Amino acid sequence: MKKFLILFLVISAVLCMSCGSTPEAGQEPEAPSQTPPAASTTPSTTTPAPSTTTPASAESSEITQARSKAEQARTRVVDFGGDSYFPSEWSAAQTQFNSARTAAEYDAAAKAFDDIFDKTHPLYAKAREDEILYVRDELISTGLVPYAPNEFKAADDKSISALDQYESGDYYSARDSAAAALDEYETMLIGADTYHTREALYNTGLTPYFQEYFDNAETLGHQGIEQYQAGDIKGARESALKAQEEYETLLFGTDVYFARQDIIDLGFVQYGIDGFTSADELYFAAIDEYTAGNKDAAKTKAEEALLRYRNILADGWVFYSADKRADAVSERQHAINERANIASREYFREAEAFMEEAERLYASRDPDDALSAAIAFTNAQAMYAIAIEDTWERRRRADELIRQANQMIERGNESALEAERIIEGGSR
Repeated sequence: MKKFLILFLVISAVLCMSCGSTPEAGQEPEAPSQTPPAASTTPSTTTPAPSTTTPASAESSEITQARSKAEQARTRVVDFGGDSYFPSEWSAAQTQFNSARTAAEYDAAAKAFDDIFDKTHPLYAKAREDEILYVRDELISTGLVPYAPNEFKAADDKSISALDQYESGDYYSARDSAAAALDEYETMLIGADTYHTREALYNTGLTPYFQEYFDNAETLGHQGIEQYQAGDIKGARESALKAQEEYETLLFGTDVYFARQDIIDLGFVQYGIDGFTSADELYFAAIDEYTAGNKDAAKTKAEEALLRYRNILADGWVFYSADKRADAVSERQHAINERANIASREYFREAEAFMEEAERLYASRDPDDALSAAIAFTNAQAMYAIAIEDTWERRRRADELIRQANQMIERGNESALEAERIIEGGSR
């Protein structure tokens, strides 16, 4: 090694001397030596070390890929609601993502999002399962599943597919299959509810009075069925909802009608004639609005009319229960006057029990208790009347027995006299 160093120094000196001397005129300069310097075999402290830095273009591609991976992980968390399930962890991961500058930092952010997703997807799957089972049970409870077995089975098959896809880790496909199943269950449930609303409306017996509007709702209902059978679930859902709205509107109209009719049949008009008149004005105005196609205005007026009719009914029951109370009190006094409380104790005690319950309800002054009070007063009045009848019957039977006894006594006296006559006649 020392020899190489001495040789290097000698050669360097020679080269420096050659460069420093000026050749004489006409003399060609000497060609430089072709012998490679010995220093080429000796490491130099001035030689730069090989660069280990990744080129800028390669580094940019690596960061782009890492960022894309983090963005995908972030999107997956949002798609399955992880930002709502774990808000604090989501916020931390977001901060980590936003501050990332290198591929490693983006990879760390992706890992943070993946950790959130690992905790999110079981919760998301459980929530979807609960939704599906709830709607499915509601559908079964309508009692109409046997009428659509194929459609129900198709929705069940989608639910099973969703479960299989989830268990295999195909979370997006599982999500879409679950959503499709839920959509079908919900659409069938809307159809079932629509059918029951229709039946309730039909059973009122009033459909002939608004046949045209009932037929319009029927057309929408049949359209929904045809769309569902053709696989147009969205269209079927829309048609069913429109049909249900029509049926419900008409059914609400019958509620208003029956409330009004109850007031008339019970004779409650006398308890609020002014209120009844104003309610009638709104009721008939609602009918006019509906036939003119102004359904919102019709609904508003009908709701106000129904409220007023129900107020009249509530007040009417209070007044009616007061009248029934007066009748029961009068009948009770009649029973006491007839001594039914003694002659017919059992019936009288039963009447007293009804009377006690009626007085308790009546004292509350609650319109909701007024009907029950009126019924209890009516029952009390009836039992007092039965006690009176029973007393009269007992009295009639007693009178008959007394009459029969007197007849027997009279017959006995006649027999005694006849015997006496016979005896007296025989002794002569």
